[in-house]
Amino acid sequence: MAFDRTGSDKSLRREDISAQPSPTTPFEHEFNDEDPSVANGGQIVFDRELCVELRRITAPDQAGITGNIVARVICLEDGGRPVETRLELSSEADLFFHYTARIDEATFDRVMRREQRLMCEFGDFPRIVEQALSQCIREPETYMAVMFVGSNGQARLEFIQNMAFKYVELLTLPLMSTDEEVVRQQISYRYNKMKMRMLTLQDHLQQVKTKIKLKNPSLYQHMERQGRQERRRDFR
Repeated sequence: MAFDRTGSDKSLRREDISAQPSPTTPFEHEFNDEDPSVANGGQIVFDRELCVELRRITAPDQAGITGNIVARVICLEDGGRPVETRLELSSEADLFFHYTARIDEATFDRVMRREQRLMCEFGDFPRIVEQALSQCIREPETYMAVMFVGSNGQARLEFIQNMAFKYVELLTLPLMSTDEEVVRQQISYRYNKMKMRMLTLQDHLQQVKTKIKLKNPSLYQHMERQGRQERRRDFR
């Protein structure tokens, strides 16, 4: 499926390009309210990991390094009217790697519509970004994301299509390194969320162990012996 710069691809269903929600526990639903990405009332419409090639902005033709980057698309509205689309890029391998693209209506008209000749309306722009990201995930041999990083905090993300006989630039998003205070908030949020998830899993594991111990003590003892043996092997 080709990336449509007009946003008029009728065969594309929104559920095909949106992030697939994973099962969550009640604590996770409550914990999501503390997410710095939506602290100002935004709505996360895409949250997935994809492969991105990182290049130096001063040497754009040199091959870069490839890494897994978490991409989040956040929509901000005012009275039901879209006012900003925000793209956040982060890395689980480097917690201090965090870049943000903010596209309001004025930026959309100047950069996307006039400079890049994008032919969709501002309200459809989040879907265009979702579509571009999803195609990089589904068809990495055909669609790719390349991020050019500068030393002054500036960067850009380019979506490129491999047409076998040439590469075609489909969309470019201007990025800036995220403010240090926001990065600290993001790191703290991710750490605390992981910590709470581990505590929840440990509690669930203890409940399972208690049930096994009551219903089948011999199986419980066998499992405990196996666990001790595996831990001893790990320490060798």
